[in-house]
Amino acid sequence: MAEISLTVTSGVLAHAGAGRESLRQIAYTQPTSDVAAALRAAPASSRVRIRLGGPVILTVGDTGAIWRAHNADAAAAFDALFALLAQYPSQPMRFVCELAE
Repeated sequence: MAEISLTVTSGVLAHAGAGRESLRQIAYTQPTSDVAAALRAAPASSRVRIRLGGPVILTVGDTGAIWRAHNADAAAAFDALFALLAQYPSQPMRFVCELAE
């Protein structure tokens, strides 16, 4: 099963506070080979949808981060995940994932 590490950095927390939610991003690293190629090819013009832990589907439109601005349709899920990761700034958490249709 594919996995990925997700992190909210201290720098993002300092930069993307209240009123700047669209600048929030969740950095991703260490995707397993099952999803790595698709994520490397995920510039904004060719976005990829990724399913995290089963029910959460987010859009990736960057080769190193998942941006809130790319997830207007999933803002509640993005915000919940961001809030969880923000409790442990700059500490990666590992998640099971897969490419979503």
